Amino acid sequence: MADVNRWFRRRLQKITHGSYVVSLPAEWIQKEGLRPHDEVNVIAGDGVIYVFTMRKPEKVNINLDEIPINIIKYIILAYYMQGGDEIFIYSRGPISAIVKRNIRETIKSLRGASISDVSLSSLTIKIEDDVAYLNKKLFEEKIENKFKYLVNIFTDLERSIVNNDKEVVEELLERTTDFDTEYRYLIRLISKMAQYPQYNIFESPRELIAYASLIKDMSRSVYHTNKLIKICYISNEINIKIKELSQYILSIYRSVYDLYKTQDLKFAEEIKQYYLTVKSQLEEPKDLSEYEIRRICAYGIALMDDILNLFLVPRKIKILNLINNVG
Repeated sequence: MADVNRWFRRRLQKITHGSYVVSLPAEWIQKEGLRPHDEVNVIAGDGVIYVFTMRKPEKVNINLDEIPINIIKYIILAYYMQGGDEIFIYSRGPISAIVKRNIRETIKSLRGASISDVSLSSLTIKIEDDVAYLNKKLFEEKIENKFKYLVNIFTDLERSIVNNDKEVVEELLERTTDFDTEYRYLIRLISKMAQYPQYNIFESPRELIAYASLIKDMSRSVYHTNKLIKICYISNEINIKIKELSQYILSIYRSVYDLYKTQDLKFAEEIKQYYLTVKSQLEEPKDLSEYEIRRICAYGIALMDDILNLFLVPRKIKILNLINNVG
């Protein structure tokens, strides 16, 4: 049975240099195996202090004798996005060069991952995070940069479609493919925040859920954009309707970015109107490119919903209204 949280009451004691100390329960110290001079993490929040023991790296083992070789890639990706720090892959017999090559190709797209040790029948993947992003301000800037990324993609895509510029389209193919690296890393950070309270930078689980949904919708948007770009790249002539509608894609995602930056609801109205215009012209998509445009615009609406779920919170709105009334 899991341990039940226990409450303790302690008195603050003042020491030199204006600092204060409070004693920790001896049974907790013993249970955690701590000794004098060991370090612990102390994190301050509103009305609360958290004390954590130093987190041990999350190590996982993958036995290649027990799983199909063709799913090893997906297992590595799953452990990475769920916060694993070390992945040990082993087998009773030698691991083939092809399997090792596939593993190396897989971790190329994983930020902070590298192979630290290799033998004939095993290898170890170690993952080191850029802990600077476990900071709310920097994390939010990271998300804002992803919105800028989307706007830049659609700005360049519109120009390349209008001008039928294959060189730009080819560059966009590579740029959109690279987004998976950022997506997986951001999901990894959110997963670690959900599992380890000492890493959490948000006030409530609600924000973790909202950001996870937002990042997922960004990834799906880029995925369908990549498919549209591939169609444009292999097409000798671009559908005239695609040229007309590409400006609406750009307008939707510019307004999505502005909504995230300003929280001004007029941008939500703009997104909705742009989307309805596209939808009215693509009631029955005639080819794959028109289908992908509908999907991309629909994810613009999904991102709008994610942003509203982040900021339109009753408690926050009440506080904002109170400040405005006082002003």
